[in-house]
Amino acid sequence: MAQATFYIDTASFSTATAIFSDRALQTKAADGYYSDEIIVRRQVSGVLQPAVNCPNCGSPPPTPTEYCVSQFPVNQITLDTGAAAVEGVDFTLTGDTTNPTIKCGIPGAVVSFNILASPAVGKQFRASDPFNGSINGDDIVVPSSNINVNNILTGVIEDIPVTTAATQYIFLGACINDNVLFEQNYSGQSGLFLEVTKDELTILNAASGNQRYAATDSRGNVNLLYYDKTDSRNNPVKTTLTQTEKQNLIGTFNNTYWGTLTAIKVAGEFDCPVYNTARFGVFRRCVPVAGQSITFSMQLTQAILDSSVFTKVNTRYADSSGNPYVLESVRPDSGIDPAITDLLPVDIYGTRFGERLFTFPATGCPEDVYIIQSCTDVYGTGLNQYRLPGGVSDWPESDIGTLFEVSGGVCYEIIKRVSEAESKNYNTYYLTKAEKRGEGGCGDCPGIQ
Repeated sequence: MAQATFYIDTASFSTATAIFSDRALQTKAADGYYSDEIIVRRQVSGVLQPAVNCPNCGSPPPTPTEYCVSQFPVNQITLDTGAAAVEGVDFTLTGDTTNPTIKCGIPGAVVSFNILASPAVGKQFRASDPFNGSINGDDIVVPSSNINVNNILTGVIEDIPVTTAATQYIFLGACINDNVLFEQNYSGQSGLFLEVTKDELTILNAASGNQRYAATDSRGNVNLLYYDKTDSRNNPVKTTLTQTEKQNLIGTFNNTYWGTLTAIKVAGEFDCPVYNTARFGVFRRCVPVAGQSITFSMQLTQAILDSSVFTKVNTRYADSSGNPYVLESVRPDSGIDPAITDLLPVDIYGTRFGERLFTFPATGCPEDVYIIQSCTDVYGTGLNQYRLPGGVSDWPESDIGTLFEVSGGVCYEIIKRVSEAESKNYNTYYLTKAEKRGEGGCGDCPGIQ
């Protein structure tokens, strides 16, 4: 048997854990069989295996016979419902998961099998039934024969409980009152957010009706609101608010006129009280359509009724197609006029109330406007142009070329007609019909030869 100098980390070869090639025990010797001429031990991956007798240490030692341990994972993991948990759906396995996983060694050698189970997203092992592999981490001594072992995988998987934040925010719709709490552009039900506790919300959701609240501003004005658990802004209930929503939070909502609002629950009262009976508007179509009525009736929304401007006679409205109408009267019933449902106040640019850039409702039916121009450079700034007040129908005996003379012998003539919207680019010059001088334009001006 070839001999060489090696070093061990204990006083006896029988108790050593490894063979080293240097005295400092820094470099492990090559894997293989080593003998002290009494016993033989095999070094595997730098670790000495159990000893075997050396019947003839003067000759090369016989290679010891190895035996194998075959591990078979057996899934007995269940769901908390009692159903079998499915690998790849309810959990995943990593580690020695091959069926079987085989590890070998000489009799007395130690092998281990380890498997890790990871629940799917949103699931966990129940604390009282954690994951367990029956031989996970156990050291199995290799016997003098091949053996099979079952690794029984157990545990109960449950859904991770959804925790509810202690502080939550509910949306309170505003009841009809004094036009304090309406959202910008009436984009949805007006109202504010209120901070409540989990217990308060539980009670609210158990109520049969929509709980009423009273929000008082810094001047003592009371605005009524109500909680509607079916409102989309309450499904799901918010646990955080955006910066915009925070601006509509009761207690922080601040307006220079109304001040900070505080809200209290009105015990035993639900929904909104009835403030006003239904009101209907009678509208005349500006452009008649053959075979159709020229007047229509529509129930007015509270947003319209809350505005004294929108309910003035001759206020202009438009339907969703942009066709103009004017309000002729407001009455308590729909009358005999056919119903219409999509009219809203409209400005001179055709923008309806509630749409972006709506300015102010126009009046009367839209019509062209006359533009006049001075016949001479009156102020040293060139020929000045203005619009006449009203529409062309307000000047029934005038047209392009009509001449007007004002005090000082200054003359103006009508040079064109433009749309109502375009006329807004001009300042108004308030001529009178008595100042009319002719139809020949500036050629009729007495001061011009």
